[in-house]
Amino acid sequence: MKYLLLLLLLGLTFVSCKHDSEMAKNELPDCDPDTTNVTYTKDIAPLLTIECGTNSSCHRQNSSDSEISLVSYDDVTAVAVTGQLLSSVIHDGNTEPMPYLGQKLSDCKINKIKAWINQGLKEN
Repeated sequence: MKYLLLLLLLGLTFVSCKHDSEMAKNELPDCDPDTTNVTYTKDIAPLLTIECGTNSSCHRQNSSDSEISLVSYDDVTAVAVTGQLLSSVIHDGNTEPMPYLGQKLSDCKINKIKAWINQGLKEN
């Protein structure tokens, strides 16, 4: 009985992450393919809010769903400089692919993240 309850709770946790992400994706306009002057505030933070659950359930601070917070500029740059952020979103097999239980990000969104990293992780 305890194991069944634990499995049910774990299942609900994963569903809530995916559900929040799917709901938010419907509100996000198409990705702008322009990769000149990509900044955290203008481009990356909104993308992570929608795709990575930083607004609700997955990669927020003190979340039980993930050990990695992607809420602040400092959080995201810490993961980006190690290569883990890009590795996760391009699904290269070196880190856990993200979004979890979801489809790979669009090429446009991946290109935004790559450009932001290559352009020096600008905040504003």
